[in-house]
Amino acid sequence: MTSLPSPPVRARAAYRDVALLIATASGHSLWATVMIALREYAAIQVPHSGLVGRVLMAVGAIAMAGWLIRLTAARKRGSAWALAGAAALAAAVAADAAGLVPADGGGATFGVLAPLAGAGLTVWLVREILRHHRVRLHASAGPADADTQGGVFAAALLGFAAAGLAMVTVSLWFPQSTLGGHQLEAGGITTGSQAFAAFVWTAVAEELAETAAVLALLGAAGRPVREAVALCLLLRLAGHAYLGAAAVAAVVAGAVAVLLFLRCRAVVPLLLAHFAWDAKVRDWVIPQLYAVDTGDGTRTVLLVESWRTSTATLLLTAGAALWLLHFTRPITASSEAGELASTGRTSPRAAALPARRVP
Repeated sequence: MTSLPSPPVRARAAYRDVALLIATASGHSLWATVMIALREYAAIQVPHSGLVGRVLMAVGAIAMAGWLIRLTAARKRGSAWALAGAAALAAAVAADAAGLVPADGGGATFGVLAPLAGAGLTVWLVREILRHHRVRLHASAGPADADTQGGVFAAALLGFAAAGLAMVTVSLWFPQSTLGGHQLEAGGITTGSQAFAAFVWTAVAEELAETAAVLALLGAAGRPVREAVALCLLLRLAGHAYLGAAAVAAVVAGAVAVLLFLRCRAVVPLLLAHFAWDAKVRDWVIPQLYAVDTGDGTRTVLLVESWRTSTATLLLTAGAALWLLHFTRPITASSEAGELASTGRTSPRAAALPARRVP
């Protein structure tokens, strides 16, 4: 009786790196989520919560930079450039968090530099963590996957549209248990440049760090697929707790992202679809979601109209997604083995999917 080969990554190491990645990259965001939820639904205003959030942002960036430098130094290649780059990105985040970036003029805006630099740190750190464990997010890449990439993008937009529809529906059912204002207003985002930076960071944090990296690391550690998926959905839900009952929509979007990544191993289309949804599509699909309730049924009328718009968008996007997904080529172990053989590589299996337990 042959024994199963041991996974290339130890489960303890995988969970350790996942926990540290989420803590350093998204810790400040999860703190802000809890603070907004307390303020909106429990009427509790924690003293100096904003200051704590900024401290967490700066400390997280410094920790990510230190982690990056350590991983790069272990490879003994490009460590000097890594030291300079990681330090510069961490300094940018810390300066913005400390309020040292001017609010107007000079080409830099307060609240813009930190999310953009933080997104850069997150992408870089995820890349180095996976390289350290000899795990790859993508089993293949290149022009041959163009149809797959387009299908994933369309399907991801379909998932976000479904999430928007769920958000509208839940808000209609439980108007007193959902966020009363706009998401950007709740997060203190007031300018277009701040919104742009926030959209970039959110896409990177949710689709790369909290979904693709988690699935890749736990998959390489041989953890059950249900365990990795549950963790991804829990992280997605925790990051949207401030929405109240409507946070169920985040689980819908998270489930779609998880399924698409497990099937096609493509993260860039998820990033682009997430950014496109936040930047433009959302305001078209659910334009009146945050209408003020005047007591005369105005909110209900506007929500129903938004629901109709969401449904139309959902159906149109579904048609495009299904057509494009018809041409997708799921990544399989056999196709990956063929690629490794053709390239002459001898590296271990790339970013193995979370394994199902053998009874």
